[in-house]
Amino acid sequence: MAKNKKAEASWATKALTKKTAALMDDQQFNKALDMIDHTQESAGMKHLLVNWAADERLEGRKLPDKLLSRKKTSSFKESVKRYMLEDRGTFRLSGVTAAFSMVLLCSFIRNALFNSYLVNFSVDALVGTIGGVLALLNLKTQFNVTAFYGSTTNMMWTDILSVVLWFMLVWAFRQFDLSILVFLVTYIFNYVRFKKMQKKFIEENHLEIDLGSK
Repeated sequence: MAKNKKAEASWATKALTKKTAALMDDQQFNKALDMIDHTQESAGMKHLLVNWAADERLEGRKLPDKLLSRKKTSSFKESVKRYMLEDRGTFRLSGVTAAFSMVLLCSFIRNALFNSYLVNFSVDALVGTIGGVLALLNLKTQFNVTAFYGSTTNMMWTDILSVVLWFMLVWAFRQFDLSILVFLVTYIFNYVRFKKMQKKFIEENHLEIDLGSK
């Protein structure tokens, strides 16, 4: 039972729950939801399956009795491509936002270390705190999306190492703030990794779709 709850927390996103609120009394959808929840599919495939099933029912279309046959339908392929591209867009937006938010936070830390503030301690601390909160929220979004397609461990370590690298560069080049370079390179590296994870996910699940290179 605990295992099912853990899986549910991975693919039952707030956006999905909001979308499926109108299907609470829909027998076809509830049957499909229960079937999907108890399959051995990955969290990512469950995420795609439930979104597809919800869209089908919201548009009044009947769901197939055997959900595993969905891979052969054009509607499922189109749905998978759309949601995987949406996930890619979410990763891209949250990644860029997290990078610039980390710049705000690290700029404050750097100024505090050398006692050289852009305005004063209070104002700089407020900006740094806002940056830290935004960074955490957007990194959480990144990890949630990444978890659909594979492990987040390597990506998490990359983020941690980028902070360590930044701190080392602060002491090596005191006159320059290289935080924007460090965190943008980190974002690009993780974004390339995320696209590879999606490509591997497509291959492992034998999905006949192409997400393009963007």
